[in-house]
Amino acid sequence: MIKNIFIPEQIKGYYLFSQKIIGLALQSHGVYATKAHASGSKVAIQEFKYEKLGFSPDQNYDEAIADSIKKVVKDLGSHSQVRLAMPSSLVIFKELSFPFLDTDKIRMVLGYEIEQFLPFPLDQAVYDFSVTSQNKKEKTTTILVAVTQQKHVSRYVSILTEAGISPHTIVVDILALFSFVTEIPKYQNLGEGAALIELGADSTTISYIQDNKLKLVRSINQGLPALASKEELEVALRYDKEENTDQGKELFTKINNFFNEIQFTFSAFQSQQKDFTPIKKALITGQAAVLNHLSEFATQKMSIPFECVETKELTSGKTVSLKKSLQSIAQEFMVSASVACPTKQIQEFNFLTTFFKAANVGVITKQLITALVLIVLIFGLFIGNTFVQHKRLSSVVKTGTKELISKLKTTFDITERSALTKPDRAVKYAQTKLEEEENLWFAFSKEARFSYLEYLQELSIRIDRESLGIKFKRLSMELEDGSITLEGEIKDSDFKSLTILEESLKESKLLQHSTIPQDMIQTDYNTKTTTFT
Repeated sequence: MIKNIFIPEQIKGYYLFSQKIIGLALQSHGVYATKAHASGSKVAIQEFKYEKLGFSPDQNYDEAIADSIKKVVKDLGSHSQVRLAMPSSLVIFKELSFPFLDTDKIRMVLGYEIEQFLPFPLDQAVYDFSVTSQNKKEKTTTILVAVTQQKHVSRYVSILTEAGISPHTIVVDILALFSFVTEIPKYQNLGEGAALIELGADSTTISYIQDNKLKLVRSINQGLPALASKEELEVALRYDKEENTDQGKELFTKINNFFNEIQFTFSAFQSQQKDFTPIKKALITGQAAVLNHLSEFATQKMSIPFECVETKELTSGKTVSLKKSLQSIAQEFMVSASVACPTKQIQEFNFLTTFFKAANVGVITKQLITALVLIVLIFGLFIGNTFVQHKRLSSVVKTGTKELISKLKTTFDITERSALTKPDRAVKYAQTKLEEEENLWFAFSKEARFSYLEYLQELSIRIDRESLGIKFKRLSMELEDGSITLEGEIKDSDFKSLTILEESLKESKLLQHSTIPQDMIQTDYNTKTTTFT
């Protein structure tokens, strides 16, 4: 999703967006799966599912396990990510210390640090690490590095891809299991030497814990469940206390040899660890941990207290919870549950980060490519929207223009072809016609009629034609300049009558600006007649 490209899904163990996580643990006989819902700093386990491996005649293990994974994931329903546990038997572990706290710097130099003890070339290695301790005062960091070969990661990626799944994370089973078990309050202070043993069906993983830190890991390619059935193992574990058959004796011997191998591993840990603290407690989990007399037998055999991990106590903390319909986490689901519920210790651990580094374009490149695609998409949408809006607007304008010309043509009787093809000409033509109409009808308006009559009345009152001897020929009124013009003639050569006329008109408020221009007076001395305007 885009949000996962630009925004991290979690920061220091706090999920910014809720995630539905499926954790997978693969065994020779089938797939163990756990589904959990992570939100904020809490994880709630929703469901457990086991899918038995079913071989068809033409299938190998990888093809058969891919079918089982596909089915179990389908049964668990929708999910945000799928995480896979890689067996510790395929991994090399090494504790290293660095004189700085920045984990990004550690990643930069880690390859050079591990190359010297690898039994294969560095370019064939896939690695990651878990921070076990940091001393902020001395600015030092201690990590446990896990290294495997590319071919192993490639195989698991191919299996998941064959199942139609894009893996989110591949983590080492013992790292996930250790971080999960230490979430249980009673196991959070394993200050003295302790061991955590995962008793799987095909293999057994033994880890050494000192000062609450995972120090050493060793795997045995043998599992108790592979020796016999659960019922037979239960009988064999009680062989020295009950009457048994020769078959029981033989199985008892195999179990003894199995624990001899574990004892040898403890001795190997002591020789490898300089400041080794003797193991005072051994925690067991996994498919064989459910055997009733196993802890008792191992305690007597090894002279070390063995106890089965109390999975019910996982929900007593603040981080992990169980769906109400679930009572506890079964021992055989502990690995898949630990992968589905990553704690702060291993949330950053992922073999796929290194595995895809060469082929991957990287997060920054992904961000740039996605950003470029988004920018192009946004501009494309903007341009497309602008084009659509412009097309719609043009259509509206065209329709409006046709309606305007049609209306103007009907209203003003426009017949000129040029005026009918261009709206501005049609409007100009209509304005001219409108002005003509206004001028025509103004004369008949109430205001115009009132003004003319008032002026005519005032003229008739002020002019005494008989006493002045004036004969009027023409009276005109100009609307544009608001003037009244009188034309006439008098039988008076000294213009006395005109002077009286002018004074009489000026006495009127309406006609006070009346004048008789001298250049408009003409006298005919033959007829002794004067015309004026």
